[in-house]
Amino acid sequence: MFSDTYFENELLRFGGINSIRGFEENSLAATAYGLLNLEYRYSLSPSMFVHTITDFCYLENNITEQKEKLYGFGFGFGILTQAGLFRLVYA
Repeated sequence: MFSDTYFENELLRFGGINSIRGFEENSLAATAYGLLNLEYRYSLSPSMFVHTITDFCYLENNITEQKEKLYGFGFGFGILTQAGLFRLVYA
């Protein structure tokens, strides 16, 4: 988003398991951001894996004049069940 003025409800919300792990869900707000998620998976069986997590994020918030680099690190476990993929992540 590029504008001279922003309202709080117009900001992009992110953070959490589907973006930068290690931050609460939708706890970050920005006018612009870039995100890089890296995972290294080690397969224990065809339906089970462990993985390491490295997430990088750059955000800009023009309301608060904030420019910040954020990092998230962690590890996790995944198992494929009949109901879908069950993931347990610590970041």
